[in-house]
Amino acid sequence: ASSTKPTVTQMKIVDFPAGTNFNPQSGYFLPEQSLYYVTSHAFSKGGEQIVVFKITPDLQAQYLMAWTSPLFPFGGLNSLAVLDENNLFVTLSFDNTYNGSTQED
Repeated sequence: ASSTKPTVTQMKIVDFPAGTNFNPQSGYFLPEQSLYYVTSHAFSKGGEQIVVFKITPDLQAQYLMAWTSPLFPFGGLNSLAVLDENNLFVTLSFDNTYNGSTQED
């Protein structure tokens, strides 16, 4: 077992769109392109999004884009796994027909 401790570094977010909230849920780093994908619950200020950042050599998170979809339910994005820069899997806390009630099987 290694006795080295991981280094924790705070990154500055740059070029993020004004007026959009960033409430991260989970993230996935694609090291080949230094891309960081983050599920975010921006609610009324951006909706459900998968935000894509480029991690720069000086360890800044530069905003590139956000994926949105009518299939992303309000508050429902959960975790994700990225296959490549154009394909990913995302889990939902509930489906896009959720109406706030609970259902029994």
